[in-house]
Amino acid sequence: MRATLLSLATLFALACSGPAPEAGPDAGSFADAAALPDAGAPATLYFVAIHNEPMNVPNGPALLAAAYPVLQQMVQEATERHLKLTVMLSAQWADYIVADAGRKAEVLGWKAQGHELAAHHHGIHHGNWDGYTDLSPSDAAAKRTAQGKTPETYHGTLADYASHLHALDPGIKSGCVNDEGERSELPDAIVYDTCSGFTNHLAPGTREQDASGEKGRNEYANTGTWKGIARTWLAHSQITNQSKREAAQAAMSVQTGGVFGAVLHSSTAEATQLYAFFDFLATLDPTAAHSRTLIEAIEQRVLPTQALSDELLNAVYTSVAGPGRCGDGVCDDVEKANPTLCPNDCP
Repeated sequence: MRATLLSLATLFALACSGPAPEAGPDAGSFADAAALPDAGAPATLYFVAIHNEPMNVPNGPALLAAAYPVLQQMVQEATERHLKLTVMLSAQWADYIVADAGRKAEVLGWKAQGHELAAHHHGIHHGNWDGYTDLSPSDAAAKRTAQGKTPETYHGTLADYASHLHALDPGIKSGCVNDEGERSELPDAIVYDTCSGFTNHLAPGTREQDASGEKGRNEYANTGTWKGIARTWLAHSQITNQSKREAAQAAMSVQTGGVFGAVLHSSTAEATQLYAFFDFLATLDPTAAHSRTLIEAIEQRVLPTQALSDELLNAVYTSVAGPGRCGDGVCDDVEKANPTLCPNDCP
């Protein structure tokens, strides 16, 4: 496995003008032999993340109540297949779970089964802001108004956001926190992230759409320091509809080594795509031996690393999402069929 990854790094160095990714320190020190791919088995590890949207709208509680059983079924299906999920929760989802002792026990039980609880944040520039920002309430409202939005309810700072997650699980340190445009969306508590906006398989610093099937290919891990805190980023592809899922599957089918990341939402419309993706994974990895959570994919250090410069991390970027993204202001067919997915696009 290590030889395969080193060859990837060597090829990467030859193909790019920038420096080659360096092997992570003490490569493999977080994983025993049983946790790494067996000889002759598929070499690519993979993680599957579920985004649980904030639904910071007046009927948000009802939308959460409707979406929770969908997430329950997703986790059950994954558990039965011995697949690990990275369940990325907004603060609103954490509040909904903590409010009921039975739900909290159930979700913590998912973690005990090997799934990961992580963070999901919609920043001030997202189509569906979750209400958390380090801007003042007045500045946040002004910014949303300037974007043509009716300002959503302000809930607090990013530290407040993290505290809601930690009320459920103090160990949450990973997620997708919408820092593609501005690193200022990163809470201090989140040190592993999948939403940098950068690719992890092309030249370092290249930006790529999540809708690209290739975006899920992680041949190296991006690293950098923001607010004096060391961070690590992987990337993921959206598998939110059939065409995106098939593009991701095509990219993963030819990947050798490294880590592949896939993401969708806890919605009825997307559950069908998740289960189809599970069927695809079974053809590559029948025993789910290479399924990982996001933290495992990073801390097992099977990837070389590529440091992102302060210049790249400090820059403010425009969206690379393209049409069809949740929050683009367009109520598309998928969103119409599933009103819990993008409530601001389909009010």
